[in-house]
Parts: sequence; structure tokens; C-alpha cells
Amino acid sequence: MNNAMRCLSAFLFCLALSIFSIPAHAAGDNFRSPDEFMLWIENYVEHPEPERIPAAFGSIQSAALIRISPDFVPILGGFFAAAFQHHPERVADWVAAMARDLNADSTPVFLQTMFLADSSEMGEVVARQPEQFQNPRFLPLFKSFAELTPIDGENAILIWLGAFLMSGDAAPVEHIIGALHGQTQASRKAFQILANLVPKSPRLRAICENALHTTDDSQLAEVLRQLPYESAHAVTPVP
Repeated sequence: MNNAMRCLSAFLFCLALSIFSIPAHAAGDNFRSPDEFMLWIENYVEHPEPERIPAAFGSIQSAALIRISPDFVPILGGFFAAAFQHHPERVADWVAAMARDLNADSTPVFLQTMFLADSSEMGEVVARQPEQFQNPRFLPLFKSFAELTPIDGENAILIWLGAFLMSGDAAPVEHIIGALHGQTQASRKAFQILANLVPKSPRLRAICENALHTTDDSQLAEVLRQLPYESAHAVTPVP
């Protein structure tokens, strides 16, 4: 198993253990540990706290608190970019807070977020602090959400996962489902994500079951049937 798959497996294992846990935190917005940071992301749909978005990003900038693997850049970029889309009135303040103390860990996540959200603020930030962006680590994708397709491979799958963790929306999962065709590395990554999370997330299970019952694609239906649904029950409508 390569490093990217090991990192994803570790992330999904933590998510499977804690997806329904309530993340406790001290007074104020600061995160006290990497575990609290990850629990907050994993539980965000159930316990949304948009006021803590700057603190979450700030945790990436604190090397003593969070060390970000390059493989988490697309997941976190998808998460923060989805937050931008859901709270456009907060974006200017969030970008200002994010850009304040960028470092080697947070700069790639910042840039990925800006590209995915198609944010006009990115050019202004780069112009004000060009030294911060001279040697950013390799970004997974230089695309917006609207431009991503399953052809973009594993990183697109991880970006959509990050967006789903933030919003619980059906669209990111439907894109992941759309990547299930064939025997490509992206299709295997998409199946691994769904197989790990479907038993733990009623929302994700409902989306996948609806896709199974409504698709006229026999190949896709066969793959969806292999997901580990807990039991046969009525399919929950997905708006």
C-alpha cells in the first residue's frame, strides 16, 4: 500500500470511529489537539460551527498543533471551499484570517481552497504577500469545483469527500459515485471511501441507496450493490 493510501486509510479509520462523536472544546475557538481538530471536521455536518473556520485553518498554521500530510490537502481544500460556498458573507473575513500567517503546511491548503472556490480574493492575497507563494508544495488540482470531473482521478475524489464532510450535500457524493466505473485507481479510491463510510453515515447511505434504485446503468448498480449497507430498509429521499 502506498503512502497516499495509508494516509487515507488512517483518515477513514478515524472517521469510522468518531463520525457520531460530539467534539468537546474549551472556551473560545482554539483547538487543543490534532484529535480535536479532526473530530471537529468529521462531525461538522451534525454540529456545524462556521465561526470556528478561522481557528480550524489556524490550526494548520500552528506547526506545534497540526502537521498536514500532502495527501490531506485535497480533503481540507474541499472542506474549506465548501464552507466558502455555503457562507459567502463570511469569505472576505475568513480569507483575511487565513492569509495572515501562512506557512509551509497551510499555504497549499489555502491555495487549493481558493482554486476550488474560484475566489477572487486569491489574486489580491498573492499580490500582497508574494514571498509566501514562491515555493508552495505541489497542489493536487488547479481547478474550481465546477471544473472537477472523475477524470481528475484520486484527488478529485478526496476533494469531494472534504466537501461532503462540511456540507452533507448529495452533489459531492454523486460525483464520487460517478467515479465508480472501471478498474482505475480513482474508481478503487471512490469505492474505498464509500465502503468505509456508508455503514456509519445514514446520510451517505441514503444517497447511495437512492443512486442504486434510480440508476439505469447496470455496471454502476452492480458496484453500488457491493457497498456494506447495514440492512434492507426503505430508501430515504434525498433532496
